[in-house]
Amino acid sequence: MADGQAGDTVMSGAILEIRCYTDPHCATCWGMEPVLRKLSEVYAGRIRLRPVMGGLVREMRRVDDPAEGDALPAQTVFARRWADACRKRRMPLDTGIFRMIGRDAFSSYPACLAQSAAWLMDHDAARIYLRRLREAFAVDRRDIQVLRVQIALAVDCGLGRDRFIATVQDGQAKRAFLEDRRELVNRGISALPAYLLRCDGREILLTGHTPFEAFADAAADLMGAPPRPAPMNATRQEIYNFIARCGRAAPVEVETVFDVDADYVRGVLEELERRGLITATPVGEESLYGLSLETG
Repeated sequence: MADGQAGDTVMSGAILEIRCYTDPHCATCWGMEPVLRKLSEVYAGRIRLRPVMGGLVREMRRVDDPAEGDALPAQTVFARRWADACRKRRMPLDTGIFRMIGRDAFSSYPACLAQSAAWLMDHDAARIYLRRLREAFAVDRRDIQVLRVQIALAVDCGLGRDRFIATVQDGQAKRAFLEDRRELVNRGISALPAYLLRCDGREILLTGHTPFEAFADAAADLMGAPPRPAPMNATRQEIYNFIARCGRAAPVEVETVFDVDADYVRGVLEELERRGLITATPVGEESLYGLSLETG
């Protein structure tokens, strides 16, 4: 799929491209959102994130589980993987979604096709769309395998409804998705997520759940960026501004972006909520914060 098309914000100077091998249904990728958001904030104007769809699950029906001594429904296996990943990374998850996606079969390919369609239409909107797909699944309990859900999210992100549907259904999205899949095969990437950092003809591949520091070291090597960028100013106003830019954010994302502890973030978020500036959506053991209707 060609890059540099509609919707890429123009940036000056050395640009670090990060090709994110991912999938909207990937639990580990959801756990990487705090790190990716920190990269976008700290290196604003110097990086470009390019999602590459990996196609995590073509079709899952029943999965052998040695611990159970039997094959388990796809729904059960998928739910366990997501619950474990979200607990470890403190990202929100409404486990009710797993009662909605069906017990007999599951595929991540439809959501990958939708994301591929969004990318063909507008790169900037597609980056937002991928986050919205993840939130819709993990937080809002919406089955992103379903076209009508994909369409509603696309419209919310400013993508034209009719063109989105046509791009999904006329083969364009499928061709783009298959091209993404070939890229993974050609690079020998067999597990998600993975991140290929490229700048001025040089590249570094990072795999699995990767801490921000590893990205910073790679950025320093590839583009001469400071190996440890200065922390962002964690004032109440800056944290509010961050949430406003993102739309919604989990506390762990605020902690990661601003490099501050959980107690400080909790206090700031509670104060902003008391002042009516943001609202909390409880999700399982965690919450997601967004602007209040009055301020948003």
